[in-house]
Amino acid sequence: MTHAGKAPLVRDLRGGRRLESRDLRTQAASLAAEIRGILLKNPDLRDDEINLEELWATLNRLADRGVALSPADPMRLLTARQLGQELHGLSEDMVWVREKDGALFSVLPAGRRRGRLYPAFQALDGVVGEPLARVLAALGEIPGDRQLSFFRQRRVDLEGLTPVEAMLGHALEQRELTQAAATLAISQPRTRHAAVLRAAKHFCRESVLGETDAPAR
Repeated sequence: MTHAGKAPLVRDLRGGRRLESRDLRTQAASLAAEIRGILLKNPDLRDDEINLEELWATLNRLADRGVALSPADPMRLLTARQLGQELHGLSEDMVWVREKDGALFSVLPAGRRRGRLYPAFQALDGVVGEPLARVLAALGEIPGDRQLSFFRQRRVDLEGLTPVEAMLGHALEQRELTQAAATLAISQPRTRHAAVLRAAKHFCRESVLGETDAPAR
């Protein structure tokens, strides 16, 4: 089956807005990479159980009906190519350069010898660029999996928010926040980023000293 021209408008899964999609082959490749991850985690599934063209058509039908699709999980792991697409079309090489420069980080999933993956939140406004680079510098030379542990951990020194939530200014899931957490979440970006930097320094000390009392219970 061939497709002429560009695919129809679809809703951006991150924010619910409409945008002109890239060509179908690029989008299908991105979907295929996500599906490969699903298949690896679920060996009982078969490739032929998932129809990429049907998935694509479903997304477009929902968009045409004005359905707001759920935002993609900011904690999901992406390949360098996928993260580059999220970062306004950066190449894989530029993603690797930014990682080498300390502006991004990656993790090597358990059981892999190669194929490092990048947490998706690194492409989000409020995180990308200088805010993330400063936090990574504060975390120092700890391994990527420890860095990821820091970013996803609810912390007492952030009033029960995770560092990612504090940088974004909102919780990533529906839950009741304390007054202190809500106050931090709506504070100015510089206030929130400063709090995350302090938390990163605390985390490094905890890692060295083996302390475990900072994470929120």
